[in-house]
Amino acid sequence: MRGFKSHSVDTRSKKQLKPDKKKEEVPELIGHLNKEFGYNNFEPIVAGSPVYSFKDKYYFEITNTKNGLKSNQTFYKETLTPCINFIFG
Repeated sequence: MRGFKSHSVDTRSKKQLKPDKKKEEVPELIGHLNKEFGYNNFEPIVAGSPVYSFKDKYYFEITNTKNGLKSNQTFYKETLTPCINFIFG
């Protein structure tokens, strides 16, 4: 029969059909800065500011002095590690 397409039947259970719910990654507080940082057009980041881990990087929040918007300043873990007092728990 020309033009006939066979349809396969999915025999998996409903539980198997649902996509796996992967654990959602959330930032984790890992410590506090042990030195100050400064960037042009941003408020100074003081020692003691919280540092977070997210995926394969560390970050802290910085605030723009012109518009007050907050953003994350990210670093490779190896780069920022000496500047962090880690929380062990």
